[in-house]
Amino acid sequence: MVSAYRRVRRRLAGPPEGSLAAWVAADPARASVGADTRLGAVTMLGRARDLVDLRIGDQCDLEGTWFVHEPGARIHIGSRSELNGGCVLDIVQSLEIGSDVLVAAEVYLSDHDSHSADWELRRHDHLARRTGSRDWTVVPREPVRIEDRAWIGRRAMVFKGVTIGEGAIVAAGSIVTRSVPPWTLVAGVPARPIRELPRPAHL
Repeated sequence: MVSAYRRVRRRLAGPPEGSLAAWVAADPARASVGADTRLGAVTMLGRARDLVDLRIGDQCDLEGTWFVHEPGARIHIGSRSELNGGCVLDIVQSLEIGSDVLVAAEVYLSDHDSHSADWELRRHDHLARRTGSRDWTVVPREPVRIEDRAWIGRRAMVFKGVTIGEGAIVAAGSIVTRSVPPWTLVAGVPARPIRELPRPAHL
């Protein structure tokens, strides 16, 4: 009885959930991962985790839990970037993180609204998720982009359609619903510009 239940659940849920490092090692051709990048502390979840377009550059240190909900969703990360413990990537369409980006612990990055605002469209979301048949096509989504040299502070939240500009800083605990100009510090709920930041002379 138990074994039959497990077989059905495995068929509905897709490939095993678990370490991103193990996922890549099992089939290196399905992902592009650069030299000296550490993936061991990333857990992959979501029904489309085996169908993600994953590209990661060199010398990254990545942690957290990554949910991939739709086949073909993109997670692209440049080189020398870090995501610290407790970070959650919640992706339906696209998340791009540049090079030399710092993402502090427990940051939440999402490119979608989770549910439709229309009750008739979301009324079955919970039960559909349990069977792996959730319809994500009715959920608003827009790509999220974090450009080179940005820094996202601890427990910040960045939502759909937002671009964090080059060298920008998002203060800890901020909720970002609008794009952030390059070399700008933002803070608050919702996040608002606080001041401009010095741009390095060599850039």
